[in-house]
Order: sequence, then structure tokens, then C-alpha cells
Amino acid sequence: MDIDWILLIPIVAIVGGVVYSIVSDRNRTKRAVAEAATPSEEHLNLLRDAAEGNQRLLEQLARIENRIATIEKTLTEIP
Repeated sequence: MDIDWILLIPIVAIVGGVVYSIVSDRNRTKRAVAEAATPSEEHLNLLRDAAEGNQRLLEQLARIENRIATIEKTLTEIP
């Protein structure tokens, strides 16, 4: 059985292309996972702003709660 080596060139090229595609997709996926795992500066700033807004809301709720407590105390002291 005599193999014509010229016919192996397209087969090797197809196998090489498939292997390259698999490795390329794997590396692209790893890069995307790594980028998603590390938050960007923009995301950190948004989280910081949200935390500051939540802190202001909690302070305002505490003031409202104190006012309500004062009103309740005044109402219970009225005969």
C-alpha cells in the first residue's frame, strides 16, 4: 500500500485548524472569566457610591425614628 503524502496535507491542515480553534476558544473563555473575576475601577466606584447612599438613607431613617419616638412620648403623656 503506497500512501501519497500530498493527500495528507489537507488532512493535517484540517486537524491543525480544529486544534487551533479549540485552544483559541479555551483561552478566550479563560480571559473572560479572569476579567469577570476582577472588578473594574468603574464597578468599585459604583459600589462605593451605593454604599454612601445607603449610609445616608440609614442616617435619615434614624432621625425619622427619633422624631416618631418623641411624638409617641408626647402623645402618651397627654391625659
